[in-house]
Amino acid sequence: MADLRENLIEFLIENYHIDSDDFTKDTSLVTSGIIDSMGIIEVVEFLEKNHKVIIEDEDITTENFDSVTNIVNFINSKT
Repeated sequence: MADLRENLIEFLIENYHIDSDDFTKDTSLVTSGIIDSMGIIEVVEFLEKNHKVIIEDEDITTENFDSVTNIVNFINSKT
């Protein structure tokens, strides 16, 4: 779980130019404007490629992808 969290945070910081000082695992990615619907798709692709999970279309919700904590909890529920 820690590896997933750290990989995801690193991916978000590198790809969305987030200031790591202003970003926590509970920061709302959507509300804060870090990612939009296309960003969620990019996160899904990253997770499927790097963490070998299959994410169904109906799983792609703002609730599941709103924060690093939510994403990690969602992925853990899938495995």
